[in-house]
Amino acid sequence: MYVLDFLKSSDSDASQATKCVSFEYRLLCSGELYNSNIMTADWRNSDITRLLLDGPFILTVCSHPFDDYPQELSLRFQTAMVTETKGGITQSFTPDEEIANDIASILSLLLRRLITVATKVREIHPRWYEQEPDWYLDISIDFVNRINRIYWARKPASFVYDAKGILDMIDYNPPPLGIDPQELRRLFDALVSSHHAESLVLASRLYAQAMRQIEHEQDLAYQSLISCVETIANKALRGYRPEEAKMIGTKRKVCEMAAKFGLEQEQCRALAIEACSGIPWATEKFTKFLVDNAGSDLWEKDDLFQVNLLFCPKQRELVSVIHKIYAARSGATHRGRPYPPSIAIGIGPTVPFNALFDLNLELSNTSVTPIPPIVWFERLVSSAVNNFVRKIATNQIQATGFLREFLGRKSWPADRRRASTSVQIWPSRVRVPNPEVYQPPVAALRDP
Repeated sequence: MYVLDFLKSSDSDASQATKCVSFEYRLLCSGELYNSNIMTADWRNSDITRLLLDGPFILTVCSHPFDDYPQELSLRFQTAMVTETKGGITQSFTPDEEIANDIASILSLLLRRLITVATKVREIHPRWYEQEPDWYLDISIDFVNRINRIYWARKPASFVYDAKGILDMIDYNPPPLGIDPQELRRLFDALVSSHHAESLVLASRLYAQAMRQIEHEQDLAYQSLISCVETIANKALRGYRPEEAKMIGTKRKVCEMAAKFGLEQEQCRALAIEACSGIPWATEKFTKFLVDNAGSDLWEKDDLFQVNLLFCPKQRELVSVIHKIYAARSGATHRGRPYPPSIAIGIGPTVPFNALFDLNLELSNTSVTPIPPIVWFERLVSSAVNNFVRKIATNQIQATGFLREFLGRKSWPADRRRASTSVQIWPSRVRVPNPEVYQPPVAALRDP
């Protein structure tokens, strides 16, 4: 993938930069971003807070005023020309457009804001020969008729009042979001170096697509979010198999038929487990990924979408609710059944009238809606995927610390030889196989 190649090569030597083409794109953010590492009384009056990221690409706020909506961002990066041959056709080009779109998608996923590419505004080429004119290096770009203005619409505020006056005001627009450039860079580095890097980029595309659809096409947004989770879960849990009791229950009829033929109980169980070979366990992987990675903040008040807790599932209902969501996905995909209108609750101050017919307010032991609103499910997906990336980053830091301790030792006791075999050393670099799941026993390796 071009974006992964770009991010991996961004730290290469400076000699390669002379062969790269520089690009500047303008992005649109549905919300307000600022650098939270800068200590200032008002970030809107400081130009330093406009710098959101200075590597592996430059991301700055260029809106004036700062809180203009949508907020305009400047994305600057360099990439080299690539040459590809397919069949008898060879083409050379710069994959800048795909890189810019993928960066916007990854930012949408990590920051939980809709960030889209508006247009390309600048393109600077390297000097290939000494007499090449300067005007040919900095090419003028036509962009006025190419601007894609895709962002969430501004929503009116709602006032809650009674006979005594106004009690509260609810703002349905995204609040300002402070960015830690070091943390954002760390997440990008973790994503790129991960064994799941390609799946994470593909999932970010689906997540960004869902964020574009969430206002007007909730059915498609739900499908995109489910596909986002499936893309990562199928890669991260590739070798997953449920417990034997689950597999035997799935092939219960096989087990019963084997017993009728006179096989012993252990043989019946083994045959039922073998009959499960080839089952993808899609529902189980989908559920396990979300349950294992969802954060505790999921059960607190959301700061992006103002959805009443009445329409949100309880923590004890998480597994059953995920099963309902996946069943609704199967109905929509394979039988053309639409999602219930109640999934649109929480997007703005208004609710579709037909959504009221989906509400179940009489029975206290059941969910109010058939499946949760799209804004709640989006938060679940965002929490699970971001926590998954953070775990990768944390494990890589732990692995790096272990390697530093490992390299600092001159000798290893014989009883610790097994731990040292987990590390492969080459002349110029050190690598831990699969640092995402490798947990070095640092405490156990300390000298007595």
